[in-house]
Amino acid sequence: MDHKLLENAPLFKDVAPEEIDAMLQCLGTEEKEYEKGEIIFHAGDVIHSIGLVLTGRVQIENDDLWGNKSVLESVGPGFAFAESYACLPGEPLMVSAIAAEPSRILFLDTGRVLTAYPSACSHHSRIIRNLLGELADKNLMLSEKVSHMGQRT
Repeated sequence: MDHKLLENAPLFKDVAPEEIDAMLQCLGTEEKEYEKGEIIFHAGDVIHSIGLVLTGRVQIENDDLWGNKSVLESVGPGFAFAESYACLPGEPLMVSAIAAEPSRILFLDTGRVLTAYPSACSHHSRIIRNLLGELADKNLMLSEKVSHMGQRT
């Protein structure tokens, strides 16, 4: 695992390099590889994990009723995707996540991340704080995009 990448990833902000291995083990992570064009998450899936791109690139795509495909976001190394859906139990994806090139993805189980238990390590509060920051940033960017697109001409 490329610890340098994780040290610079927004989700792992303020995590000491020597804590990363313990944190990954505690948080229930899984790493998978995908070929270009392979679907990571399908629209309609209910997911329980946040994806973090380790290598490659992931496109977040939307297919409309007429079969038109729109790329909503392209996520590279160090950045997370599907956080909102992973944090909403039972909410089906409205988009798909597809490997735009050969990619390695780290999945973080949101049940393990968000569940507070008596012996919770300090990693939990740090990653929850970082996750909330990521969600807030994406929410603001979306609000700005909607504001710009919705302006009258």
